[in-house]
Amino acid sequence: MIIKKVALSLLAVTAGSIFIVHKLSIANQLKAHELHETQPSLKSVTIKSDKKDVSTSDSHSSKSNTSSQEQAKNQVNEKDQIESSLPKTTIQSSEGLNFNGKHYDIRGVSGLGHVPADEYVYQWLDYTEHLHLLAERKGQIGIDVREVAVGSKIIVNNQTYTVYNVMSGVTNDENAYNSLSIGEPVITIQSCDSEDDDATLTIWYAA
Repeated sequence: MIIKKVALSLLAVTAGSIFIVHKLSIANQLKAHELHETQPSLKSVTIKSDKKDVSTSDSHSSKSNTSSQEQAKNQVNEKDQIESSLPKTTIQSSEGLNFNGKHYDIRGVSGLGHVPADEYVYQWLDYTEHLHLLAERKGQIGIDVREVAVGSKIIVNNQTYTVYNVMSGVTNDENAYNSLSIGEPVITIQSCDSEDDDATLTIWYAA
């Protein structure tokens, strides 16, 4: 309003005559003023638009990251479900001596005398014709081995054998030594028939 009043009262003096400035000049000044006033507003709109685009981009990036995390989580859950649905396999070592669901690790021994009454069955290393095992009567193996009979299956070091002969009352001397090769066995097991020092033996033969 102030600019309009000034423009209407603007006078020009030429050759002693007073002329009123042409209305077109006033209109041009008003138009220039309006254009000047609108420029800050346009700049503000542009900046606002840029901020909106940036905000939208950040939001899209955040959603994309969230989506990737959810997909990875779902893949892990699916893997766990598949693994839990698989049958569980129980692996039982067949190393050593195995029969009737029982297992004994094998240890080597040399010389003469008693073997320990522990959780092991002992291989007599001095005998080289085949694998000969000593089952100490006083140990658990000395009790369990009595379950083995003709026709029983035994597993020794991953190989399955069938017991084809059982001899009891064998004197513990040279006769017992010679008896170990009867029937060409692959495995023999001996155990005392009692806890006496002069006890007779029972010998199991398997092939």
